[in-house]
Amino acid sequence: MDRSLGQHRCIGEILQFLFLLLFFVFLFPVVLPSRGIRAEKVDMNKDPFGLTEEERQKAEQLPAIDCGKAAKQFARFGFPKNGSTYDIACWIARNGLTLSGIPHDAEAADYDISEKNIDLLANLCDQILALDPPRKFFTRIFWFRHLILELRSDKEIEKKPSAESVLKGLTLCRDDLLLISGFEDYHSLVLKNLLIQKGVNGIGFAKSLGEIPPQAVEIGKEFLAAADTMLAGQPLERPYEILYESRVNLLRLLAETDPAYAPVLDQRQEEILELLKTRGEEILATSLYGHMFAAAVPDPPLTEKKIKTARSLLELFDRLDSQNPVPENWEYMNAASSADKITLLLDGAGIDLDPAPAEIPVETGKFPAGTAAGEKRALTANGVTYVFAWCPPGEFTMGSPESEEGHTGSEKEHRVALTQGFWMLESEITVKMWDSVMGKGGRAVIREKENPLSPASYVTGGAALEFCEKLSRLSGNEITLPTEAQWEYACRAGSNTPYAGAGSLDDVCWYRENSRNRPHRGKRKAPNAWGLYDMLGNLDEWCRDGYDEAFYSHSPEADPYVPAEGQFRVRRGGNWCSYAEECRAASRAWQNFATEYTGFRIILVPEAE
Repeated sequence: MDRSLGQHRCIGEILQFLFLLLFFVFLFPVVLPSRGIRAEKVDMNKDPFGLTEEERQKAEQLPAIDCGKAAKQFARFGFPKNGSTYDIACWIARNGLTLSGIPHDAEAADYDISEKNIDLLANLCDQILALDPPRKFFTRIFWFRHLILELRSDKEIEKKPSAESVLKGLTLCRDDLLLISGFEDYHSLVLKNLLIQKGVNGIGFAKSLGEIPPQAVEIGKEFLAAADTMLAGQPLERPYEILYESRVNLLRLLAETDPAYAPVLDQRQEEILELLKTRGEEILATSLYGHMFAAAVPDPPLTEKKIKTARSLLELFDRLDSQNPVPENWEYMNAASSADKITLLLDGAGIDLDPAPAEIPVETGKFPAGTAAGEKRALTANGVTYVFAWCPPGEFTMGSPESEEGHTGSEKEHRVALTQGFWMLESEITVKMWDSVMGKGGRAVIREKENPLSPASYVTGGAALEFCEKLSRLSGNEITLPTEAQWEYACRAGSNTPYAGAGSLDDVCWYRENSRNRPHRGKRKAPNAWGLYDMLGNLDEWCRDGYDEAFYSHSPEADPYVPAEGQFRVRRGGNWCSYAEECRAASRAWQNFATEYTGFRIILVPEAE
């Protein structure tokens, strides 16, 4: 990270500290999970600390403190000159941040830290803390004091980034950590956690300015010792989960200055992975996102151990992704984003994350006809493997009965005979497959750093056929889009139920109720009876036919097909945003443009006997 980025991060962290103060003063008693601590709402006009009646009475009996200079400086802001120590603490909680020079609605560039006010407020806090007030009271005053002092330190770093200015902030975190080292209540554990996390961020920022100063390394070792003590035998859950991540990040930084920490880093990474594997499914998302990159996967060189770690993380994400339902929250989205980045990283290193099983024969020339439904064969083109499943010739009932939920008039049941068998790709065309044939162009929207194993969307029907033509030349086989009849025949795979033989739509389909508003990597759901994945949901799939709403009323029985001559083209299967009835095997749709909901799969025509 260059220096300008580091300066911007300082500004961002100031905003983070502002939020944290508001969190501890306004929301801390409300949102923390209960561990013998009663969650209660706080009325800032009455008690900004959320104290019980017994705690408040104890706080009101605290000895008086010396507030002479502060009383004069803050008189016009309603300072309780003749109030109790508790009254003064309440006044600090309500007004201290603004009086430090940071109004609640200020932009980062507007910060004007008042050195004199900070000194006076910090002095008041030090006096209050020395009186050993109730613990809940203590932690809030302690955190406020830490924040205003660190805000001043960060302002100094922003003005003149240097190892010396960073060391001041690190020293503050270290000293405050020592101050509460003997406290074991839940609130104090959270504070220790945050202090270590901020210390690790500070060491990381020092590294961005150049080498990590020796003094910062020594402070880092103290943070590491504190983290080890706190995490000894602790589960991967709040308030410890972020600390597990902070410890790994700290070890990564220390390992750069002393190779002796490298095996310790490996050990801790393995520990996190094992803890993640044993966590309850319902809370896996909460911690998974934070540890994706904490496991040192993106750091060069990409060793065998890191590759193994990366694969383990992707397996964990797949386990998470298969849960139904998973809350649609930012933890899940960060986990998904991290999984995409790891997949991109490994794929870029030439690691095949979706290899064809060894028992599947790889054809180097023309494909012969298959011998049994669902038989698999593969081809390789431009280093990418395509696995196909055999769909034998046969007859079936196309469309749906009027009694089927979601049935429309365009789905009139009729018999269809397919006289020629074909090989259908077992999954939708992926970004990697598309790029290997078409390059980075040809799609309406190209997202930066896409997961190469995600299905390729934003493809028009015409572009899909162009892909087929190019892959045909590369492979020496005839490759095209399926007709609408071929698609439904392959989807049903011998079944006549709405969801192609699936016991539950959730078992085979990504759709509105389970997709978490995104498409998913292929082959995460169960295949149909012929080994085809994602025929329902995930992305709509282009067919070769043009759309004719009344075609089922007059279509020929043998190999029906409607040429696409300028009109809308058929798409089938539904997508990740579709309702259940739109993901039926018989459901028909059409369009003539590319969207984020539409992709395709291909068929391969075998060599004539």
